[in-house]
Amino acid sequence: MDLSVDSDALSVACHPSATPNPLGLPTACFDTDLRSAITNEVLVETPALHELFLIITALTPEGRADNTRFVVQGSDYANIVQQHFGDYASHEAVDAVQALLNKGTPHHIAAKVDASAYRMREDGIFEKRSEYTWIRGSQDHLESLVPSLQNFADDTDFSAFFRSRTSQQLYADQRRFFEEEAKIQRMLDWLNGQYPDTRPFESVRLIVSPLAFAYQHQDGVVDGNFRQLIAHINYPELQETTGALSPSANAFYRSSILFTELNHGFIEPRSSALLDRIEAVFEGGERFVDRSILSTSYGSGRRVFLEYLNWALISVYACERFGDADCQIIATRVSRTMSEERGFADFVAFQDWLLSIRKQNPEAKLQTLTPAMVDWFEQRKN
Repeated sequence: MDLSVDSDALSVACHPSATPNPLGLPTACFDTDLRSAITNEVLVETPALHELFLIITALTPEGRADNTRFVVQGSDYANIVQQHFGDYASHEAVDAVQALLNKGTPHHIAAKVDASAYRMREDGIFEKRSEYTWIRGSQDHLESLVPSLQNFADDTDFSAFFRSRTSQQLYADQRRFFEEEAKIQRMLDWLNGQYPDTRPFESVRLIVSPLAFAYQHQDGVVDGNFRQLIAHINYPELQETTGALSPSANAFYRSSILFTELNHGFIEPRSSALLDRIEAVFEGGERFVDRSILSTSYGSGRRVFLEYLNWALISVYACERFGDADCQIIATRVSRTMSEERGFADFVAFQDWLLSIRKQNPEAKLQTLTPAMVDWFEQRKN
């Protein structure tokens, strides 16, 4: 998503029917007081309607399937959700969310993302937040479902569940991890330094949930010259493979999925100028990927290139921020994930090359190295 365009001259009314702004992003309405409160801040939130949407997803046939990628299964919280809400699996709201899943993953994702444009009042009623029209695409993908979601919330006493001490403590623990251990602002500062021509976001809003699983998303909204990055990610559970890492490197590695979402706002604008070369070198994508493993969502050359770079930057950041031992562990794990599990066939060689270049030229900005990255692939195409 290219958020680097100068939007100082933009002025669009905060209304869903407004003409799309030149950035192609949903329009927002951040008044003076709100802008002041959130400028240069990373907001970590678990919005009530977003959580309810995931709870209902967990009750659908798709959400209960053993191989589901939409919600976490088997955690203490997931089990509590099933105990509290399981008797309502035949509710109309569950059928409505399953219907979205039947239409395709993008429809479910869009509705989930737009759920974070709503708030729950003290009386348990959901309403649109005044600063948002919607968050994803060109329309509110959730609005038509809100009445049935509200009925589900009323029938199940969702408000009490969401506001209970147990739930709020878990949500607070997840926020604390991102705010105090993952060091989101440090990641952003590094990316801003590496891509100085990409205008920094005025605000970052991070949406997390104990139920969110495999699908991560990066979106954005704009109000005149004010832009907010909105990232939806899963909470990273502690993994056995991170045990040998130092505490700071461990926290970063656990939150690296967030890092890959933040990266997009920086690496995508830079790649736009090289799009013709990128599409040519990755024509069909066959040379540099294993199509028997690779997700079908990586159908264009640009998407393949960006994912190579996106994940390689995890190791670049780790090797420049932490010690040699941490660097080696993280780089090895990232390489294994990308090459063996995700189908990016030349990832190990690309990452090794990029780490070497950075070590030889530590002052060189990644922004200026992007053409050389395309060169690297061009030289290996045949």
